[in-house]
Amino acid sequence: MADTYPLIVSEWGFQNGSRDETVNGTLAGFARPLIDYLDRKNIHWVAYGYFPPDARPPMLEADWTTLNEFGRFVKESLEN
Repeated sequence: MADTYPLIVSEWGFQNGSRDETVNGTLAGFARPLIDYLDRKNIHWVAYGYFPPDARPPMLEADWTTLNEFGRFVKESLEN
């Protein structure tokens, strides 16, 4: 499909150990495999959002400044 149509994956994210099963996931088990796949297929992506800890999944720690695992991964992926 990506060879024929422009595609974008939007609002993906993860939070390791979340009680919310819709976002519960890990860096190794979800995020890296997803981005690797999208990169191989040349599919663009947008992460969930740059939100504080009360959002699900958050990218920031409670101080609203420090990136958590999800935030760091997105930042590193965008830099590459």
